[in-house]
Amino acid sequence: MANHLFLFTIGPVQSFIAQARKTIDLKAGSDILSELILAAIRLAQTQYQAEVIFPFIPTGNEAQSLPNKFLAQVDINAQDAKAMGVGIETCVRETLEAFAKDAYDELKIRPADAIFQERFMEQIRSHLEVYWVFEPLSSPDNYRQAYKNIESRLSAIKNTRTFDPLPIDESGRKCSVTGERDALIFSANKNFKTPYFIDKSNPKFVHVDAVKLSEREGLSAVVATKRFYSNKPFLSTADIAILTFSEKVKTSPLGFDYGYYKGLYDTKDWDGQLLFPENLTRDYFKKHGLKYEPKEYLKNLQEKLSEIWKKGKAAQLPTRSPYYALLSFDGDSMGRIWSGDAAYLDEAADLKAFQSQLAERLYHFAQKARNFLEGGSEKRGQAVYAGGDDFTGFVNLQYLFEVLQYLRNLYRTEVSQQLPTKMEITFSAGICIAHYKTPLGEVVRSAQKAQDHAKEDAKRNAFCIYLMKRSGEIQRASARWGIPKNELMYLEALRTCVLYQQQGCFSNTFITTINRELMGLLGRSKDFKADFSSIIETELRRLIKRSIIDQGLHQYLQANPQESAQSVMDKMQQAVLLLFRDRTHEHKYQNALHFLEIADFLNRQPDHAN
Repeated sequence: MANHLFLFTIGPVQSFIAQARKTIDLKAGSDILSELILAAIRLAQTQYQAEVIFPFIPTGNEAQSLPNKFLAQVDINAQDAKAMGVGIETCVRETLEAFAKDAYDELKIRPADAIFQERFMEQIRSHLEVYWVFEPLSSPDNYRQAYKNIESRLSAIKNTRTFDPLPIDESGRKCSVTGERDALIFSANKNFKTPYFIDKSNPKFVHVDAVKLSEREGLSAVVATKRFYSNKPFLSTADIAILTFSEKVKTSPLGFDYGYYKGLYDTKDWDGQLLFPENLTRDYFKKHGLKYEPKEYLKNLQEKLSEIWKKGKAAQLPTRSPYYALLSFDGDSMGRIWSGDAAYLDEAADLKAFQSQLAERLYHFAQKARNFLEGGSEKRGQAVYAGGDDFTGFVNLQYLFEVLQYLRNLYRTEVSQQLPTKMEITFSAGICIAHYKTPLGEVVRSAQKAQDHAKEDAKRNAFCIYLMKRSGEIQRASARWGIPKNELMYLEALRTCVLYQQQGCFSNTFITTINRELMGLLGRSKDFKADFSSIIETELRRLIKRSIIDQGLHQYLQANPQESAQSVMDKMQQAVLLLFRDRTHEHKYQNALHFLEIADFLNRQPDHAN
């Protein structure tokens, strides 16, 4: 017997999580991967007495989100090591097949079709990519080198991975979500017409709720497994956008007809889209399988909804917004940190002990981050994934800055300050702000791109915002969180710009004017290197001063007597100038302008957002 390190990983993560058409697809993909890796860990612990180093799993509790890999130390000989790897891989594949079988049973396909079921399961069996590696560990002193070796071996295997060709019968209409495998499952809702492109000898039509399976939507086995994996409710994008209103109205003493919700249809599949008047139409109700007869029914609903919003506005409840944010972040340079790079950890330090400590700190951070977003007295959004050094979650726009500041501070206090590293452990965040009707797949990809830009454009320890307007226009801006003396300086500057405009202290005229003037001053050439800092700052001060709204400022000062007109002016000017002084970007002025345009967008009355 000999000690070995064992590294086990599951993929493809992109297909399982990021490829999603509904929020339940996104959440289910994360949950399934967590369940698969947990099954692998439990088998390694119980059958092979493996010591799991990463991730941290508290005794007696099941982690809510887990990364797609785990690292363990096990006392095993070379012959049994292979059997262990094969056994754990088999366990993972069988666990996924069990989830797929449960989803298949949920579909209630009748009559039973053994050939079709085998084709369904074949798509499941061929989807997973499982990799595992053992590395001898001769002594505790050799741990650091053994870890570097096992990471290197795993990377080499992934780079030379083998794959099987698709079956010859994979030549039909592709999955609506992934576009990769054949679509096998279509809705048989009586309100839906059979799509013309379907080969009727291939798929199955199933009678399921239209909220779960939309008209003309065709799902592969993998996506169908995710879609029907769990009956636990998960907020839709419209629910996230409308969250501040719907949460407040539940506890409002107004007494208006909250029964509007139940008056639509008595199922658990409520969707916040029904709080937007543009969806109270025959087409929408038909598409989602809702009853809308007699004709007066929709008119009555529209009148009720109008009354709800009038009373809510009179009671100063939050206004509805059709936009929400998807937040995605992960730790910076985590590969170097896990390997004990000399820039972060002393060579003499116990790397295994450090990794165990880091895994535990990341676990506690993830739990607190999830609880802040979903729990407490205020629901700010909903987490999709919170485990390891990654986090993905939906955030209501009203809480966006609060959530970003909390998570950034939490990561520093729960992770970085608790570990004996030479340098601070930081993370970079990508935020995509989008309309609830924007295809979710595009929003997920944009949030990931924003995260990449935060690491590349702003050189890590940064955030990047993608604003996807309904019109199709996209704005992108990124900045570091702050400087050592003020960790959140740039984020706070952006928040200040939004706050004072929302309070009616300033108009957006200075933004449109400086934008027009800068475009004329700088031209369109990317090679234009002249520095107009002093001219621009002087002009910004003048324009901000001219954009004061006297009545709005007066009302704000009455509500905030601790401030003065001069202090408000100074803070606004300082915040805007900070954004223009950020020297991280090659095109610093354009980046600052985009931040101001994003601030202007967030400031507008949500009902009138473009």
